[in-house]
Amino acid sequence: KIEISTGRMAGVEALLRWHHPRKGLLSGEEFINAACDCNLIVPIGEWVIATACAQAKIWQDSNEEFAQLPIAVNIAIPQLYADLSKTIQYQLARCNIAPASLQLEITESMLIRDLPRATSVLQEISDNGITIAIDDFGTGYSSLSVLKALPIDILKIDQSFINDLGNNTDDSTIVRAIVRMAHAL
Repeated sequence: KIEISTGRMAGVEALLRWHHPRKGLLSGEEFINAACDCNLIVPIGEWVIATACAQAKIWQDSNEEFAQLPIAVNIAIPQLYADLSKTIQYQLARCNIAPASLQLEITESMLIRDLPRATSVLQEISDNGITIAIDDFGTGYSSLSVLKALPIDILKIDQSFINDLGNNTDDSTIVRAIVRMAHAL
């Protein structure tokens, strides 16, 4: 993740892909759906969090520039309801890293499936100092009232609005409106 105004690195994102023996490299969506269907998403997610925390510790110990560099990890709904807060706290303590070293990303469409429960879990995680981002913002079905109820720190605007940003006035208008709303909230 690059900060556009300065060109400096502002963070990294852990992306897990599966090279299927017959289908080749599967997209994140295909991979996540397969992991959910096989009831493997929770243990895979725990492994990703553990690996991301361990990598953050390695980077922090080896380079002062990376000391405040957060690693973002995507979270699927089944992970949210499987003692995610305890898993995160355990891995942060095991690796001896600050909560600011980790960010969680979840797509807005996933949140509306059980909003009260998701809000409760995300609030607990946020209260422990973890940054929470909504990924692919603008493509889900949530209302603005949902956004104000959630403990969200970052909105990652979906690429469908960003890809043609300099050439499409509608995209530019939508992105400006989202940025203003996000800052106001």
